[in-house]
Amino acid sequence: MFFFDEIKREVSNETHAISWAAQLETRAHDYAALYTSSHDAWNGYHPEVRARVETLRFLGVTQVRPLLLAAFGKFSPKEMEKLLAAAVNWSVRVLLTGVPSGTLEGHYSKNAKKVTDGAIKTVDDLAKEMAVIIPNDERFRAAVATASVPDAQLARYYLRVLQMQADGSIDLQYVPNDGKPVTLEHILPVKPGPGWVHISTEDAKANYNRLGNQALLSGSVNSKLGNVDYAIKKPALLASPFSLTKEAAAPSDWSLHEIGERQKRLAELAVLAWPIK
Repeated sequence: MFFFDEIKREVSNETHAISWAAQLETRAHDYAALYTSSHDAWNGYHPEVRARVETLRFLGVTQVRPLLLAAFGKFSPKEMEKLLAAAVNWSVRVLLTGVPSGTLEGHYSKNAKKVTDGAIKTVDDLAKEMAVIIPNDERFRAAVATASVPDAQLARYYLRVLQMQADGSIDLQYVPNDGKPVTLEHILPVKPGPGWVHISTEDAKANYNRLGNQALLSGSVNSKLGNVDYAIKKPALLASPFSLTKEAAAPSDWSLHEIGERQKRLAELAVLAWPIK
């Protein structure tokens, strides 16, 4: 009722009604652009903008949309490009750290109002406001170092970006999938075979989806490995074109310790791949 009352108060005659209708049409166009990377609203923007829009859609983050919509009507194209990049980084940080969506939504909405009112005019100013809720480097690093990612698509995206960071190919870090047949290999299987007698069934289940236990492989290789022991998997890991996957073949054995050490390495890369600023 409150929203309806506000509309009745502001739209008091035909002129106001026409103006409101025109604004709604414009904002609907902007809103559609925020989840459609091919939208013509992005013509003239840097090509990476479309990839960032697609990544936000892929990540399934909706809480940030009111903020992006508010900025679309206020920020310059350059600032909007910076905001979309920041939105991807913030979204990954909150997803991997586990920030409650309700808490996050409140901060995004509050700052969307500030952007609309002109109190926030740049991404740098916005970042200062969001610093109270977006995990800082220390918190993010600690979260990634212990994170389990059961969603295969998300895990594959995280590992692809981390691989690009390791390679120095940061310009393409926002692309979730470029169409190549890249799959995930869980080095320690959820149901260990005879070669995994040093790891209990309970530990295998608890550590199976840890990010440090997952590696990128080509689909044809991945389908042949199954739950064989680490010694048999090592040649396939070593033959991978991905350096982070090759690194997983370096230890003489694969245990909970190796998973933890690899995940610490990934956590250091994550801080660089998804910077808070």
